[in-house]
Amino acid sequence: MDGDVAKLRDPGLTNIARFVFTLGRKNIRDHGTQIAPEVHDIIGRRHIDFRHDADFTGTAAADKVQAFTDDPVIAEILRDLNEAGVFEDTGPRTLCTPANARNEVRRNAMGILRFRDVKIPLHNGEHVLADVFRPARPGTYPVVISSGPYGKAFNHHSIATAADLEEHELMEDGYFCGNPGGQPFENHETVNTASWVPDGYAVVRTDMPGAGNNPGRLAPWGIAGAEALRDCIDWAGVQPWSNGNVGTWGMSYLAMSQHQAAGLQPKHLKAMIAIGTDVDLYEEVAYNGGIFNEQFWPVWKANGIDPAVVGTPDIADFIQTLKDSPFRDTDPDAVFGPRADVFMSPDLTDVTVPLWAVAATTHSAHFHQLGGSNAYLATPTANKKLDLWDDWFQKSYAEETVAAHKAFFDHWLKGVDNGIMDVPPVRLEIRSGNGAAHILHENEWPIARTEYRRWYLDASRAQTAQPQESDSSSGWRRPNRPPRRRRHIRPRSRWFLLPAERPCVSIPHRPSPIRTPPAARSSALR
Repeated sequence: MDGDVAKLRDPGLTNIARFVFTLGRKNIRDHGTQIAPEVHDIIGRRHIDFRHDADFTGTAAADKVQAFTDDPVIAEILRDLNEAGVFEDTGPRTLCTPANARNEVRRNAMGILRFRDVKIPLHNGEHVLADVFRPARPGTYPVVISSGPYGKAFNHHSIATAADLEEHELMEDGYFCGNPGGQPFENHETVNTASWVPDGYAVVRTDMPGAGNNPGRLAPWGIAGAEALRDCIDWAGVQPWSNGNVGTWGMSYLAMSQHQAAGLQPKHLKAMIAIGTDVDLYEEVAYNGGIFNEQFWPVWKANGIDPAVVGTPDIADFIQTLKDSPFRDTDPDAVFGPRADVFMSPDLTDVTVPLWAVAATTHSAHFHQLGGSNAYLATPTANKKLDLWDDWFQKSYAEETVAAHKAFFDHWLKGVDNGIMDVPPVRLEIRSGNGAAHILHENEWPIARTEYRRWYLDASRAQTAQPQESDSSSGWRRPNRPPRRRRHIRPRSRWFLLPAERPCVSIPHRPSPIRTPPAARSSALR
């Protein structure tokens, strides 16, 4: 294929790769494909047709990959190899699937080594599992790491069975062969290995405690997850293939978790890129504007968290905890505190790690805009950048964005003097209508030349720049419109006419009356 990934669908290439990978001692090829010497003698001089050439009369279009699968010669060879015991796995070896083979060839062609389910020890005696992607060429490299609840398998979720593995292999194969589904990423809200590893970065995707195949209770944005990510960062920093410099990159949950780990001061964390992020999980996430965001959380749990857990989920009842904690200080140890069990708001006082924060100006649950701004303002590092983006999901994986983020990490993780910190630190997308926007580059945030205007609500107009005279000390203003005709309501209705002279009104079906002062005029209580 001469390094051309577009040629991966060639049926001959596919079938050769399937056959070679099937011959390995182990079915897991993280450390290459090692074939027992006796395999050559068992195969012998049998003729193997890898292409099954099409009918040149043009009367049929042969499926050469399926023809290879059904070839009785291949079935015979596999039977002989299984009977000879050349494989170390339990159970009979079957032919490698087309998608699995193409994905392995692609990684080899791009110089990417993949190691699945690497066990990372934690300070509390537990562990988490990670998928590690490294450059194939020898050397030490900076690490880009992420941690979250969505699963580290391709696209999303986790692998528990052979059927799960094949499902995700098919997703990966489709993504790199035309991407008919228009999927924006290799794995949910993490960096794309095909974009980063060939340019000299190792990528580590970890599941948080309780997610995927990991032990422990899954407690969203809790101290357990923050400590686990801290430990993973420092583990990555001392691996023989690491140069000791670790950066975090992630979106939404995987952005917010970065700040929580950074507040615990991991030694090897050298830079952060947090896209669509939040740091005050009371005001910016759980109780936006003081109102509980109750519609979002059950849907998020059912569709995002539950499916990624292998086996019976052990998930903290965070929804009930949020409902029971309507105030920031209801129970800081349980929720919203700097070391809370769930939804912790990290202490960023001592975080000096260079930060690139992105505030997402669109989110169905109203997250990440205020939070992205506050993350930038609350992190006391001298080296930070802020973007305000509209189409943040697609933009995160755009070629221009990836190049800019690589330049940021090249500077802080590789020591490259590339001028990335010399450009204005703040970039704003200002909507101009019909999906268009213009870009502003600024030197500070908030913008120094901002004119702050005080606006007053008025009953006759949407807003006004000047205060209006009030009809009473309460601040109510008479609408500028003709008086409405007073309506008399039937007694059985729950609407009542309040005579001015009556000092007390009894509401039906209540055990005691509600007492009000005499009204200045008759009015309808609604």
